Amino acid sequence: MLFVKAMIKGYAQDSIRFLIAQACLETGYGTSTSFTERKNGFGMGCPRVRTTTAIGCDTLADGGLGQAIFKTYPKSIEDRFLWDEYFGINIKNGETYGSQVLEAGYHSNSSYSDTVASISRAYFNNTRIALGVTIPLEVTALGYLIYSTVKSKT
Repeated sequence: MLFVKAMIKGYAQDSIRFLIAQACLETGYGTSTSFTERKNGFGMGCPRVRTTTAIGCDTLADGGLGQAIFKTYPKSIEDRFLWDEYFGINIKNGETYGSQVLEAGYHSNSSYSDTVASISRAYFNNTRIALGVTIPLEVTALGYLIYSTVKSKT
């Protein structure tokens, strides 16, 4: 779902890999409270100024900083795209996408981008998009994320 939505929006291949790896990290591979209870696929905070698809805010989450609550996971994907738009992130430049996200203040930990990149390498083995090769790998990563969430609820 994330892969297809990002492709339609015009995200570069490496930008999409960053987003998928970021979702894996921020949701604990689909096991975090942020994901299971708030449908928050990216650990998004509570927007105060920008346009959002969030339906509420859990003000006690994330050490009191708050986390956005979404009706569905796809709505959190849309919100992540809105975040990029608000901060003027160049989604078409996959080589600098991660650093742009950090410079815009997405996460304060300086090693965040490296952590996301290591997850991306583990899942995608630094391959470039070749429709028959990379899409199945990305679908597998997303499939695992969804499967682990569904399985934990049954």
